[in-house]
Amino acid sequence: MKGGVGDQDHLKKTSRFTRRYSLGFLLWGYVKDIVYLTNVRDITDLRKKIFNVTATIDKAMLQRTWQKTEYRLDVFRATNGAQIEVN
Repeated sequence: MKGGVGDQDHLKKTSRFTRRYSLGFLLWGYVKDIVYLTNVRDITDLRKKIFNVTATIDKAMLQRTWQKTEYRLDVFRATNGAQIEVN
């Protein structure tokens, strides 16, 4: 059954998609961009920067990130996993 529950190719595509566009992936882009605006001196400095940036993530940001993830999943389902550019 192509595209059905038992279809292993479909499961592999879904698994790859969810890893790539998970909330963690989207939020890490935000954290990374801010953390690396300036040079990191050492591991203590890196930890401090990551902690400070993650403290700025509020409920609204998480909701917007989740909405983007849901949209991408909807596109993924509608295209049956085809590679497309989503902005």
